[in-house]
Amino acid sequence: MKGAQNRPDAVLLVDIGGGNGHDIAAFHVAYPYAPGKLVLQDLQPVLSNIQSLDKNIICQPHDFFQPQPIKCARAYYFRYILHDWPEEYYIRILRQTANSMKHGYSKVLIFEWILPIQNVPLQAALLDINSMALTMGWRGRRNSGRRCLQERN
Repeated sequence: MKGAQNRPDAVLLVDIGGGNGHDIAAFHVAYPYAPGKLVLQDLQPVLSNIQSLDKNIICQPHDFFQPQPIKCARAYYFRYILHDWPEEYYIRILRQTANSMKHGYSKVLIFEWILPIQNVPLQAALLDINSMALTMGWRGRRNSGRRCLQERN
């Protein structure tokens, strides 16, 4: 939050593909006086099923394959989103976000499992194998995703 703009129209955090809003709601509870707006984005059918969400969190329908409508937010947050997609889609998702970021100000926050090469717990290894089978593997994704974000900055 350091360096976040304290203007009425400023957006602090955009939770992209945030589902029912558990993460952004927890953030709001932990930091109720954080400067800027909190925005939860997901597809309209997902947002329509939300039972309860703090009125200070803005729900916005958004398909992350389309251009990011919120420009210059302090942070764009992805939790368990990128690992679900093959590299070409993963890069497309990041590009849509990178194009809306403000150089030197906006940040991308990515919450994913990063597994070691050896000695992986069985459950994590099985989840990783399933993910790779469903998304055609993700060899080289770590570097290509980093390159995508660096190209923008």
